[in-house]
Amino acid sequence: MAVTILGEPVLIQNEDGNILDITSTGQTSTRLHDSNGNPIISSLQGRLHISHANPITATGYTKVTQTVYQVVNGHDYVLYTPYVIPNGKNLYITKLFATGGDGGNNSVGLYFSASGIWDNNIVRLGGVHFIGGLEELDADIVITGNGTKALILKVTRRDKGKCLLGAQWEGYVEN
Repeated sequence: MAVTILGEPVLIQNEDGNILDITSTGQTSTRLHDSNGNPIISSLQGRLHISHANPITATGYTKVTQTVYQVVNGHDYVLYTPYVIPNGKNLYITKLFATGGDGGNNSVGLYFSASGIWDNNIVRLGGVHFIGGLEELDADIVITGNGTKALILKVTRRDKGKCLLGAQWEGYVEN
């Protein structure tokens, strides 16, 4: 099928509901939708982006989010105030985000501390090295608290020169 494009994107939908998006430059990206209507998009650069509905908070749980966003000096790091997991409560960690502005070499890590402080016994739960932009990681981690156990975000600048960096983790804790 030939399509003439005059300035605006053209959307073509097939019998399965799949949509082909053709831009005015002749470049294409593909948009598909699942049975629930959630879009699955392939970008012009060949990256796959999947969007899904926001999770529904279950009764008996409270959403927990910790964010650090600050300038970090070259070859240095920042530790965020530990989040202490309440005694006898389960904490479900679902997401980790990292962002940085200048395209340098950076990293973000989420660490578990049984003692509640940064010491030699910390365990890295997850993290990402990134050049810039925004990174998002899905997580499926459950930790039962004792009133001392804690999570600590570490944001590291691995290049010279300071940079504004950010990190966030999200989860749910039992009420």
